[in-house]
Amino acid sequence: MKQYTILFIAALLLITFQNSCSSKPEDNTQNTDTADNLQVITKEQFKANHMAIGHTTLQSFEEIVSCNGIITATPGGQAQVASPLPGTITTVTSNLGQTVQKGQVLCRLTSNEFIQLQSRFVEAATQLKQLKADYDRKQTLYQEAIGSEKDFLALESQYHTARANHQALKLQLELLNLSVTPIERGEFYASYPLIAPISGTITRHEAALGQYVDPHHCLVEVLDPTQMQLQLAVFQKDRHQLKVGQTVRFQSTDAADTTHWATLTAVGKALVPDTKTITCLAAIKSDNTDGLLLESFIQAQIIIRETQVQALPHEAIIKTEEGFFVQAIAKSDAKAYYLRPQKVLIGATSGSFTEVKNSDDLDQVLIQGVYHLGVE
Repeated sequence: MKQYTILFIAALLLITFQNSCSSKPEDNTQNTDTADNLQVITKEQFKANHMAIGHTTLQSFEEIVSCNGIITATPGGQAQVASPLPGTITTVTSNLGQTVQKGQVLCRLTSNEFIQLQSRFVEAATQLKQLKADYDRKQTLYQEAIGSEKDFLALESQYHTARANHQALKLQLELLNLSVTPIERGEFYASYPLIAPISGTITRHEAALGQYVDPHHCLVEVLDPTQMQLQLAVFQKDRHQLKVGQTVRFQSTDAADTTHWATLTAVGKALVPDTKTITCLAAIKSDNTDGLLLESFIQAQIIIRETQVQALPHEAIIKTEEGFFVQAIAKSDAKAYYLRPQKVLIGATSGSFTEVKNSDDLDQVLIQGVYHLGVE
């Protein structure tokens, strides 16, 4: 009987030992492989925490000068249209926001001064024709020693004066975009046109039917959107880094999500006393002007130089008191990944990437979901 009791107790102890060895507590966090000092991430944990594995990639890093500025027009990209004579608007053929072509009629005007100008031109043309005939006859006689030199010189002076007067009146009419040939025949114009000097969009329009206009009062302003430029304010300390031809990336303050591009065309050589900045100019690429407004403020980055470096996403790098680390993939099997913290030497940052200077020492690393782990 005593022998059976001993056997029963031994069997019971064996069963209890087997059960304790086979049961494992559930753990939803990473485990540690004590043999190799590795952190263990199961495939289920990897997926649940949206982790991802990658390696360093070649990224373009920029060294930039940041500055502010405004959008302006080039000297030939904006034109103001005014009447050279006082007059009354008789016809309006344009409107604000309209796209016009160079030479297109914007409005027409008339005035008593305009009619009198045509009349004086006809009188000058008639007088010039008569004096030219007398001058040619007197010149022939003078060359043949017939007639006095005094009479010839007096007639020559009158002829040159009449020709100058005729030319001046002709130029005034041509400034009004009129042909003088019909006027010489006595066919007067009832009105004269104001035309667009450049192609573009009307950004200012103050012409109204029946309006009286003083000379040189701006009635219409035309902007060529392909001729806009940036006027940048760069701090004095950054001027030595700037060169004509550098690429400029900029965003309008009212559309910060849209990036536009320009090319640096001029670097100022004088300091603006109030702001202690240098004024620089950059030409906006003509295919990149949608949504840009004249005189609007912009934020710009002048790209000084561009280099290619090996880099990792910011998220892949863990900062500790001992330096910067990544979680390198030491090994993997069907159920888990085994991670080893590896120290890295970082450099510059650009966008969402950080330069890794010892990238040759790295293979596969965890690039996403690293914030769920620590460095042990």
